[in-house]
Amino acid sequence: DQGISPRSQFFAPLTMVFPGANDGEDWVVSGGSSPDGIFNLVEATRASSNTVYAQLMLEVGPANAVTTAQRMGVTASLPAVPALVLGSGEVSVLDMASAYSTLANRGEAIEPRSIVRIEDASGVEIWRAPVRSERVFDQVVADSVTHSLRGVIERGTGRRASFGLDAAGKTGTTQDYRDAWFVGYTCELTAAVWMGYVGAPGEPPRFMTDVQGYEEVAGGTLPAQMWGDFLGRATDESVECRLPSIADPGGS
Repeated sequence: DQGISPRSQFFAPLTMVFPGANDGEDWVVSGGSSPDGIFNLVEATRASSNTVYAQLMLEVGPANAVTTAQRMGVTASLPAVPALVLGSGEVSVLDMASAYSTLANRGEAIEPRSIVRIEDASGVEIWRAPVRSERVFDQVVADSVTHSLRGVIERGTGRRASFGLDAAGKTGTTQDYRDAWFVGYTCELTAAVWMGYVGAPGEPPRFMTDVQGYEEVAGGTLPAQMWGDFLGRATDESVECRLPSIADPGGS
């Protein structure tokens, strides 16, 4: 949306240090290195490269990232800090599903509704919730993101989410495996999966190690598998439809 091409290339080492970017302290970011040392944004999304997205966050600016998230449907209060790109803010599952639906709707944000309609005892509809929508991106911007998120499922960190239909999505794993996510969509349905421990106030955090045979639960493990299992059943009788297609902006 700020004119940065998906073809943009960034250095992609295993670890990068950003002097002074952590409230005056050095910001050390690790994860998602490229064998060649460089990723474009499509490749970085597919590989879930923290070092590339840390650079992108500094280029677009944390305040712009917060504004974009709010436009997409995130209602949570987010910290306008560089580490937000790696999960420093807390967002509800509903907010995540709402935001990804904006991408599925090709840039149009639609306010979530808990009750869609009310019918009387005979099945006659007596009330329907109004649909409140707002265009927040050009279609080409949303479709470029969809193209990148397709690659996550097809040959990236979200391969376990694949269920046979055209879909796009993204894995998410916070530091020390405290939270694991998979959020994605087809042309008909958006779903968000979160895994983690909900502790009592003041209780120390619990991390997802040694869970059902997984030494460490990342977004591409159980959350992606659950998402694919659910979408496979939820769309079992659907006629396959394709997400918007664009010319490959990634070059590879």
